[in-house]
Amino acid sequence: MANGIALILLILLALGAPLAARAAVSDTLSTVTGSPTNSVVADGGASFTFTITIKDTSGSPISGQTVSLSYNGHSYSLTAPGTTDTNGQTTATLTSTLAQTATLTASVGAVTLTQQVVTVWIAAGANPYSRSAT
Repeated sequence: MANGIALILLILLALGAPLAARAAVSDTLSTVTGSPTNSVVADGGASFTFTITIKDTSGSPISGQTVSLSYNGHSYSLTAPGTTDTNGQTTATLTSTLAQTATLTASVGAVTLTQQVVTVWIAAGANPYSRSAT
């Protein structure tokens, strides 16, 4: 039976099916983080940078994955992340022109990561290091 499994693996590799593409994405071990971790001025120039790390169910990074992002804010620009690199990572940048609090969610195929990032945008002229804008 081991020869049968090896034969199937060789056929899949010969057809160009990458092993990483078949790994199960973990919604709990995969992460999305935002920087900076404090509020950002909503001036259309200041930005949050997100790092998305995709891991399989054993905690190993998965390369070549397409990450989709959704954001429930308004008046924003979000760059689409590229496919994940050999470390399972990709990045995206977000700017906004509206003071608001909103959430970014990442997914790979039908798997939505459980970790989300809440962004706090403050009006221009407010202190960006304050957690609350006046």
